[in-house]
Amino acid sequence: MRFIILAAGQGTRMHPFTKTTPKCLMHLGYGETVAERMARVLRKIDPSSEVIFVLGFMHKDIRAVLPAYVEVIQNPFFAVSNSIASLWFARDKLDTDIVLINGDVVLSESALAEIATLQNPATIVLDSSRQSNLDCGVMVAGQRVTLMAKTFKTGFGEYAGVIQMNAKTALAVRRQTEEMIEANDLNNWSEYAMVQLILSNDMYVTYHDINGHEWAELDTLNDLITARHVQEQECGGQPGTT
Repeated sequence: MRFIILAAGQGTRMHPFTKTTPKCLMHLGYGETVAERMARVLRKIDPSSEVIFVLGFMHKDIRAVLPAYVEVIQNPFFAVSNSIASLWFARDKLDTDIVLINGDVVLSESALAEIATLQNPATIVLDSSRQSNLDCGVMVAGQRVTLMAKTFKTGFGEYAGVIQMNAKTALAVRRQTEEMIEANDLNNWSEYAMVQLILSNDMYVTYHDINGHEWAELDTLNDLITARHVQEQECGGQPGTT
């Protein structure tokens, strides 16, 4: 499997804590940052996987902690664009089965292992235990995702920052991303390419529910506490180990 982690942003929602420390360099304890843990867990669940990080803000600092097997792509326009630009810089990687992950998400190892086995044409990962006060709500009909948006504060579940897609869907997302960038639509989030395909092409997108798994998207200090608990649970309570 090819994993693409979008981690170029400046993390403005967590200022002042992220003014000099990207969210993916926040420490989770047990000797690891968010980025280091992501790289390690992805290789653990799939030893033959490709792990690709798209970086921007403080990219040199993040590169310095990533293991040698991680490929890095740079988005030099991170300060004047949103994650759709990062996806555009990774467009040549959208030619096979992939899992696209937001770099500020910390998911349990078991949740990531489930996601890595998905073989659907397109899957949005959500948590149905969260249905109100959502950062990004997902609407469904049966097994089909009908829409998702940050304006949806209620829904069937909360988007968990991960999309799985096969090679055909990845190519369609690449084309949609290229169209958006050509139209100077730089300030949209990367997931909007998939949303556009749902709306304009009636693309069938299913969902995978991680209800029961612990996870966090790092937007507040409370989210960091949850993420550190995920790390603590998996590291067996042994300080200094990973």
